Amino acid sequence: MHPHPNSHLLRHGRCSEQGRAYLITAVVHQRRQIFTDWRLGRLLVAEFKRAHDQKWVNSIAWVVMPDHFHWLVQLEQHSLAQLMQATKSHPHHQPSVKQ
Repeated sequence: MHPHPNSHLLRHGRCSEQGRAYLITAVVHQRRQIFTDWRLGRLLVAEFKRAHDQKWVNSIAWVVMPDHFHWLVQLEQHSLAQLMQATKSHPHHQPSVKQ
């Protein structure tokens, strides 16, 4: 059974607006601690920088933890959903991690 069976309801009615600030938190699938490998953490930060440099967001701050990250942004272009899809689906985030 899914540990948070109603978590999808948190997205119901959510909207995003350009120019507004958002605190984004995302957790790695199954809370695997992949960011204990500093190289993978650097790849994630490179994605934050890419989004900033391409004017999708104004990155204000971020924190990368072993199994999740927090990212404070001001949305500049696109929607919050598009930003997250682009950030999480970039090829660099398909690492081959051995545990």
